[in-house]
Amino acid sequence: MFNGKNVSRKKQKNTFMGIDASFSGTGLIVCQGKETLFIDEISTEKKNFENIYVRIEYTCQKIIEQIKKYKPTLICLEDTHVSINPKTGIMLAALGAVLRYLLVKGKYPLFTAVPSQVKKFTTGSGNKKGKAVIIKEVYKQWQFDTDSDNVADAFAMSHLAQGLYCFDNDIPCDYEKKYQLEVYKALLKNSERFFNYDCIKGAKGSTPGSPKNAK
Repeated sequence: MFNGKNVSRKKQKNTFMGIDASFSGTGLIVCQGKETLFIDEISTEKKNFENIYVRIEYTCQKIIEQIKKYKPTLICLEDTHVSINPKTGIMLAALGAVLRYLLVKGKYPLFTAVPSQVKKFTTGSGNKKGKAVIIKEVYKQWQFDTDSDNVADAFAMSHLAQGLYCFDNDIPCDYEKKYQLEVYKALLKNSERFFNYDCIKGAKGSTPGSPKNAK
């Protein structure tokens, strides 16, 4: 379990954030280059909160506190995925919807990625199964050691945000493998996934809240 850990005090420039929102523990990572600036896993155990709405409010407040502090250039938020348990799926959808609304309203630059895109960026395949897949891969590639799949997912998403930003702005980057480039291109084709961020290589026909200059 993490407790809002500040890993580095290096001057902030082009920082990137990954958010894996969940009631079991919301993973939150801020990176700059290969350096991890901030790690947290926001816990909202049911017994400690009056109801689901208070849990959602608490999670969103903790996330926004760090966004205001680190001012990420781009945020990657994992898209809500369908859960086997209908009740859990509804709860996750509520958390995701409120969080996305607050981030868009706050004019924070973000995009959403589905779990298979995060897996493909990290492992080379979006079809690999199991929670341990990304945990093992972030350790193998970045020597980032965690036993939390929420934190591992957030770590991968922070670097996905960094890689996509560099690709979109023609900035040399370590994340230019063929499968990673395929993920960037797939994301940029869907302008509705972007908010408060002007894509340079985006798709035509942007919609309200998505890239203003999508081409």
